[in-house]
Amino acid sequence: MEPIFAEYEKTLRNPKLHNMNPTLSNRLSLFICVMIGVFLMAFTGYKAYHISLTFDESATWIDQMYHSFWDIVTYKFPNASNHVFNTLYMKYCSAYIGNSEFELRSLSWFSHLVYIFFSIKIVQNLKRVWFIISAFILLNVNPYLLDYFSLARGYGLAMAMMMGSLYYLVQYINNGRKWYQILTLLFGILAVLANFSWLNFYLGLSGAVFVFHFFKTKEKNASFVTFARSAIPLFVAGILLFCIIYLPLKRLQDTHQFFFGGKTGFWKDTILQLVKDSLYTKPAESFAPVLFACILIIFLSSVIFVFMKLFSGKSGNILNPVYYILLILFITGLSTEIQHLFLGTLFLTDRTALMFFPLSSLFIILAVSEITESTRMSRFVKPILFIVSFLKVIHFLYVLNFNGVHDFYYDSSTKKMIKDLDKSVPQNLRKPNAIILKEPWIFVPTTNFYLRTRNMNWVRPLEMFKKDDGTEPDYFYEVNVDANDRAQYRREHKTIIADYPETNTTLVKWKNNETMRQ
Repeated sequence: MEPIFAEYEKTLRNPKLHNMNPTLSNRLSLFICVMIGVFLMAFTGYKAYHISLTFDESATWIDQMYHSFWDIVTYKFPNASNHVFNTLYMKYCSAYIGNSEFELRSLSWFSHLVYIFFSIKIVQNLKRVWFIISAFILLNVNPYLLDYFSLARGYGLAMAMMMGSLYYLVQYINNGRKWYQILTLLFGILAVLANFSWLNFYLGLSGAVFVFHFFKTKEKNASFVTFARSAIPLFVAGILLFCIIYLPLKRLQDTHQFFFGGKTGFWKDTILQLVKDSLYTKPAESFAPVLFACILIIFLSSVIFVFMKLFSGKSGNILNPVYYILLILFITGLSTEIQHLFLGTLFLTDRTALMFFPLSSLFIILAVSEITESTRMSRFVKPILFIVSFLKVIHFLYVLNFNGVHDFYYDSSTKKMIKDLDKSVPQNLRKPNAIILKEPWIFVPTTNFYLRTRNMNWVRPLEMFKKDDGTEPDYFYEVNVDANDRAQYRREHKTIIADYPETNTTLVKWKNNETMRQ
């Protein structure tokens, strides 16, 4: 690692680079960020086009497509998987455009563009080429985050709206323009409507904006009336959001839909689980401690530095954005603890905790920006941030896959299985509901999606939790077929149509064609 960093430092010391016009060097760094963004969008776009639909996507399509606009937005049929903007997009896309994987997922893929756009807007005013690129990598290179820009779920859109909200918050704190306050709150509301888990973020955002108004009023020695006027958009936005989400949240709560989450605690269920998800695959576990240790060191160092600066008497401007991003992190985490304590709400975990990734990354970026103003500490921070960004890129390339996503990898072969089933059944047996397929319940929503969209009405629709009635299937989609199972299939004249190593599943023809005719 040392030679790599030495070569990197040598490049940065190149007089030609430092004699460049600052605008030109910024353009170079932003061009590199754009190229990285193009690569990441090509990656998520290919996965959105290529991989099989997943459990939650298929369940949303099946459950919500035939409901009206009003029924969807008011949660007349409560379902926590109904991410309103995504559900409405899938509904009208299915009706007017098509049902291909990319068509249904195109809103999330476009959200990735928005996320990258605001990432660039956030880092573009940082100093030094190395810092801009490293900051962009820190915000964007996470395989688990990227999964949700490839799926027809509300998480990608919520992340994009959150990034826009954070950008306008920083602009509002730095410039004080009222329009920026409206935009940061508007994007925050859109993030909540994209996915209700982001209500925790909005609580943190509201708290930060409120505290900012308090200190801004105090700094100017203004009256309470001035403070109240400046906070009007905050209160109006809060009331508006409450009116929009009250009925849906009540219906979800009354029908016990908030069953996804952790029960142990914020640190284990939310933070450590998000770290594990971001590391993505088991082969990366040996690589994980180094990457996690580096990120943890720089995050804790940033927190210590910010508090030292705040309480040292040389804290400078209390209206520095870094304090308010840390405050959002604190309130967002605290809100989950309070909800669990008083309402019994489960802790955010896995994908519902994704909001903590850009929040913590942005805090590190702003803190490092402050630290590098000190020439002494700059020498220590530069290597650490470079190492983190370098390791993140290496880790991303190490776990790169084009076949599925982390949370729903078991569905990676479902589309292939449907294609193989379609090839296996002769035309003369394709009568309505003539073919019986059996499989574990976890594959049922995606299988039903492909049966409907491919007009395979000759396969009997599957029911997720139907009790086995003993009917012998024509085909069986099985998990963990071992050598003993295969030997038994040969004895019973059953045919293995295809094996799917990535998911350890097998499609078995249970009957021969003559038996199926009977």
